[in-house]
Amino acid sequence: MALEFLTKPPVSLPLDRLYFTKFGGSDQYGLPCDEETRDIWLELGVPRDHIKKEGMKCNFWEMGSTGPCGYSSEIHYDMKGEPSSALARVNADRNDLIEIWNIVFISHKRVSADTIVPLSKNYIDTGLGFERLVTILQNKTSTYDTDLFLPLLETIEKVSGAKPYGRTFTTSNRTDLDTSYRMLSDYSRMITVALADNMFPVAKSSRN
Repeated sequence: MALEFLTKPPVSLPLDRLYFTKFGGSDQYGLPCDEETRDIWLELGVPRDHIKKEGMKCNFWEMGSTGPCGYSSEIHYDMKGEPSSALARVNADRNDLIEIWNIVFISHKRVSADTIVPLSKNYIDTGLGFERLVTILQNKTSTYDTDLFLPLLETIEKVSGAKPYGRTFTTSNRTDLDTSYRMLSDYSRMITVALADNMFPVAKSSRN
């Protein structure tokens, strides 16, 4: 489903710019490499050299110190379109190759810091990074440069009378102001969605 959605109309991302990860196993917890996920991606037409093996940090999802957990497989998009370096840029904290989809196979349970056991039933949890996909489709380098955020940033400037949003992320005299712009725009979207879902703020009780 994920691959079909991303590569078919209306999204139509080129398959040769998509890169995939699989869980590489863990000797510590006795977990094997997830070859099944690799084989499924290959059957769906993903080139073998577009699949990267990752460890617990990137491809084993956990909800907390205990509880359900399991292997995951990510889909990344190469913004630069440079296949010679793409696989090395996967999960390398780059803004030119970004994760846009995560598929989690919830098949285990963490009992303690040292013990992970199989579940009696398996589940799937999956999610698309909507803002990241919009960034790709609008050919931007930041989600804040898309039409999801620009109207909010322009409104913040108008209402506050502050200097215009400067699109800076690196250390500079403008960084604090631009960070404030991004925080306000994020909070505005969050509050709007919460109110639309009939979620309203409740004052904390002053009683001990």
